[in-house]
Amino acid sequence: MKRLPATSAALVFCAAVAAAEPPPYTTRDGAVVDRTTGEKVLLQGFGIGGWLLPEGYMWGIRTLDRPRQFEEAIAELVGVEDAQEFWRLYHENFLTEDDVRAMKAFGANSLRIALLASQLQPREGQGDAPPYVYSRTASPADFSASFMALWDDENLYLLIEVQDDVLVNTDPRSYHNDSVEVFLDLRNSKTASYGDGHFQLRATRGRDGVDVERGEAGPGIRAGQAETEGGYAVEIGVPWKALGGRGGPFLGLDVHVNDNDNDRREDKLAWWASSDEAHLKPSIFGTARLVGD
Repeated sequence: MKRLPATSAALVFCAAVAAAEPPPYTTRDGAVVDRTTGEKVLLQGFGIGGWLLPEGYMWGIRTLDRPRQFEEAIAELVGVEDAQEFWRLYHENFLTEDDVRAMKAFGANSLRIALLASQLQPREGQGDAPPYVYSRTASPADFSASFMALWDDENLYLLIEVQDDVLVNTDPRSYHNDSVEVFLDLRNSKTASYGDGHFQLRATRGRDGVDVERGEAGPGIRAGQAETEGGYAVEIGVPWKALGGRGGPFLGLDVHVNDNDNDRREDKLAWWASSDEAHLKPSIFGTARLVGD
């Protein structure tokens, strides 16, 4: 399974850096110089302070002074899923390519972007000197997962096995605890929003049952779980009749795993999606075939 970015902006920024041509400027003896001519360059530009690193004084809010406080306040105000959509729109629209072109037209030759370390590095396990770890988790033992699925005429079965060296389920909000999520689209419709035949299910480690977060599902969906060496495993059984009938031969499907190592969700893995929007868009589910159908 692949790791989802903490915010879409972090992904976009890193991808842009990776794909960019070498910058026209470099440093030499403490000065910024033109890479081609070697002449000193006077940097003139803009500071993009509130984009990836929101701070209270920039928002006119004196009671919040760090990104985590902003994240928690907005999630409590509108709910975690709407908060995720808020941050997606915020990061996509705060700074655009047209903005950068306008800055260049004004005479700018540089941008200063404030970065949030927790978007680029795990909070724990860092050494006192380079090389530092630049990934959302330090190792597969910290957080990794795999799953398999089976089906018959009555049920869909999933087994999700998670490697997680710190198990936490103290938060009353299930999505902030160690948990697994299953997304289903019975007709593989790949629509832009949820409707008939679309479901989001969540099983939280250490808690009984399965929560139906999206979709109109009947009774009978069940889960069993156990702690394993280095993590936990969850088995989920989904009666087709609870979903209104059997799908296939192709299903929209995704499986996500949430990780909480401290006091809230810090990381997330997905089998298929490349952004944390499966709770909004069945269009980004993967496709599974019911073999033998």
